[in-house]
This record gives sequence, structure tokens and C-alpha cells, in this order.
Amino acid sequence: MARKQVVHNHLRFYKERENRTTISRHSISTGQIVTFKYPSATTDKEPLLFVLDTDMRNRKTENNSVSGINLNYLTSTHINRFFVKVLSKASWRKDESTKFSRVNLHDEGSAGGVSPSIIYESVVKKSVLNRVNCWRKYKFTKMSGNVQHINFKFNVSPLKELMEEDNRSIGKINEKETKEITKKIDENKL
Repeated sequence: MARKQVVHNHLRFYKERENRTTISRHSISTGQIVTFKYPSATTDKEPLLFVLDTDMRNRKTENNSVSGINLNYLTSTHINRFFVKVLSKASWRKDESTKFSRVNLHDEGSAGGVSPSIIYESVVKKSVLNRVNCWRKYKFTKMSGNVQHINFKFNVSPLKELMEEDNRSIGKINEKETKEITKKIDENKL
């Protein structure tokens, strides 16, 4: 018998209005954390998605989709560990349209940044998908309501500094720092 997927509520990390901004579906970019209503889902009808792939090559909207990690299937500790590991591979930058932070990944509409496949192969596959089934693909036609870009309130340094308005960007950290921070997270010191 298959184990039931546990859905966590992370709204406390972005419930304030200043931590959410409405964007169009076609403005979703890799590296963003977004939320939207998805009524046809069986377990999580309001996903919190870290976007790693956008498929908007087709002019027909019914073929457009986004894929990534549904953070609602991870505990807050796992989210912190995951993004610290991501920070060892890619920096964070201010999104030009929303002024919120996002992982500096390149996508169809922009040059520069790290390839999402590097994050997928080195972090997602090795430290997330081997523990939790959280990779999801969402079709635009099945989304309802507004899409919101989230400015997630991390509670571990150096990620929590992203909440400061003057400091929406941070550079990569090295492997030693990554290990030290994840060890503190695991020991519940952060």
C-alpha cells in the first residue's frame, strides 16, 4: 500500500502581503518560488513551487507548464537545508519585475545564471527526491486564480538576509560553509 503524501502548511513564511506579489502565468521564471490554486490536484490544491523548468515554447496555452519542487511536501527544516545547498551552486538575485529574491538560474527569457539542470542533478536528485516525492509539473490551463511570486521568509543565515529590502541578492557559499550551516540546521540550532 502506498504511503499518503504529507502536505505541510508554510504560509507563516509568506502570509504578509508584502511577501507576495501577483504575476502573470507567462511571467513565471526559473528560480522563483510561486504559489497558485490547482483545483484538479488530489493532495495539494495550492502548491508552493520552486520553479526549475518553464515550458512556454508553444503559442497554445494548453501546452504550457511549469515544473519544480512542491515545497509543501517538505518540512521547513528540509526547505532550509535544500536552499542552503542550492546556494552552494547558485547565487540569489533580485527579480527585476517583482523586486523579490530568486535563485539566479537562466531560463528561456534570460541569459546568465546557472543552468537549472545543475541544481536538479547535484541537489534535487541527490538530497531531495531520494527522500520525498515532491517533483511536480503544473499545466497553465489547470491553474485557477492568481499566480503569486513569493518572497519566502527563511529563518537561517545567510538566506534570511534576503528579506532585507536593501539585500535581495546574495552570492554563492562554499562547500565548507554549506556543511557547517546544514549541520546547525540538523542540530536545531538555527
